[in-house]
Amino acid sequence: MRKLFLLSETNTEIINQALIQIHHQCADLVVLSPDSTLFLAKPLHHAKGLLGHTLNCVVLDCRLGFPLDYFLCAANTIQTDGTFILIWQQNNHDEQSSRFHTETIPTPNFQNYLAKGLQKFSELWDIAQYIAPTVIQNQHNHLNHEQITVLSSLQKQQKGITTLFAPRGTGKSFVVAEFIRSLNNDCVITAPNQTALQSYHNIKLNFKAPDYLFLNHNDFLPQKWLIIEEAAQMPIVHLEKLSKLAENILLVSSIENYEGTGKGLERKLQDIITIDLALTLNKRQRFELQDPLAQFCEYISFQNYVEINIQDGIYLYSHKNLHKFQSNYALVQAFYQFMNQHHYQTNAQDIRRLLDSPNQIFIIHIHNQQIIGGLWAILEGELSEDLAQEVFRGYRRPKGNLVVQTLAAHSYYPELMILKSLRISRIAVDHNHRTQGIAKHMLEELKKYAQDHHYDFLSTSFGLTEPLLKFWEQCGFTWIHLGSHRDKTTGLHAAILLQPISKAMMKKMSMIQKKWQNDAFQLVNAPFVHTTIHYLLEKQSIKGNFDHLDETILHANLYHKKPVEAVFSALERQKRIDD
Repeated sequence: MRKLFLLSETNTEIINQALIQIHHQCADLVVLSPDSTLFLAKPLHHAKGLLGHTLNCVVLDCRLGFPLDYFLCAANTIQTDGTFILIWQQNNHDEQSSRFHTETIPTPNFQNYLAKGLQKFSELWDIAQYIAPTVIQNQHNHLNHEQITVLSSLQKQQKGITTLFAPRGTGKSFVVAEFIRSLNNDCVITAPNQTALQSYHNIKLNFKAPDYLFLNHNDFLPQKWLIIEEAAQMPIVHLEKLSKLAENILLVSSIENYEGTGKGLERKLQDIITIDLALTLNKRQRFELQDPLAQFCEYISFQNYVEINIQDGIYLYSHKNLHKFQSNYALVQAFYQFMNQHHYQTNAQDIRRLLDSPNQIFIIHIHNQQIIGGLWAILEGELSEDLAQEVFRGYRRPKGNLVVQTLAAHSYYPELMILKSLRISRIAVDHNHRTQGIAKHMLEELKKYAQDHHYDFLSTSFGLTEPLLKFWEQCGFTWIHLGSHRDKTTGLHAAILLQPISKAMMKKMSMIQKKWQNDAFQLVNAPFVHTTIHYLLEKQSIKGNFDHLDETILHANLYHKKPVEAVFSALERQKRIDD
């Protein structure tokens, strides 16, 4: 049974003595810490590279804050009878909060929730305690019924794209290893890097890196199968290209702790690639579901079932009553689980944002004591004119203020950073209650709040698809910008839309919209814009002339650090003058 321990010590020398002793007992010890003076210390972000490994013992240094996402990555590598040790110090200084906020902030709600979980599921580590190293078993000869069924389905598949997405510890790699053996090496396997293939150490693999396949696929493919391991770690644009290189494709991936919950991969992949067969595994093999470490992971990642005793209706939580939401753990957990289920961008760090981050607004629609709709908005703007100009010229990229900062850095409008706005970060409606106007109703509530509190505009940004664009336009938003790069998670260009609230912004919007239509005319021919959205740009296109905004943005590119993609349309209009 896996266990979770707390090493309550602040003295680095004493901690190092303990780590050296543990290393003598456990050769594969991994230590994750921001403190480079610790024995065997690797940076905290190294936890992401552990995905796919199976380990006996991991030590995580939490003296400067609890890195929730890194903890979950590392915890899922611990095998049966393994040990996870937290170097723990109870204090109010939480450096990890700066990862989801513009600066370090107090996080009392999360700290209180965390402390309760540790009290329930962890034990104090005794320096003299002994770790009995365990042998990592090769289980490929002992497939369970579920794994045998999946293996049989793979072997019957004749042509097309197959996915095998499942939680960690369910034995995906054992199934795939057996499948590779049955193919008699008539396959190529690729992955983000070779460390993602640690689970296949007892089998000969024909590994080729993705970049190598892009350049040399005619020499190796089409083979019978191309197997793509840890697909969630790859940009969807790479998966899209790889899926065209062979007649039979198998995408394998864990669905936890990459961009978030895995919903991004599961839901957005089918928008880009036609999936012919979707397989999964559910039964955990690597560890017991009820061991202390597993129970703490469920607790701290908000996976436990909760009930909310709130009457039906629509509730808005803003600066006046945000504390009522953030201190209600059941409601926060229910909201997170709802977003986890219905919005692909949900990730573990959202738990920390939900509990303690200020400057947020939540609108929650409750029916029969269940959340059927949710909106999450972030306050943006009201920044200094000097900072706005620095961002416009390409010298600064401060945290936060995603939309207004993008429109300053990659468009014409630094002044939008000075105005007061609300960015709609997430909005979702339960599948069984869609087409009932719930989303529009929540947006109307937000607009009313914005009017009452003198905001200048609302904004949203999303992966551009025609249905989403139509929805937002029907809700009164206007498309005014297109991101030059495709998102790693969705494979889509980001569209930015605004809805003016103040009278001054209403007047300004007509100019912004006209400028966007002129840009859309040029972007149809931009080399960085994917051809699948050309028809959407053409619907917006109106040919325009070179103007003072073009002059300003080209000056920022020539004399400062404005990126070249941001000035593509202005350059095209300038060429017409020169010609």
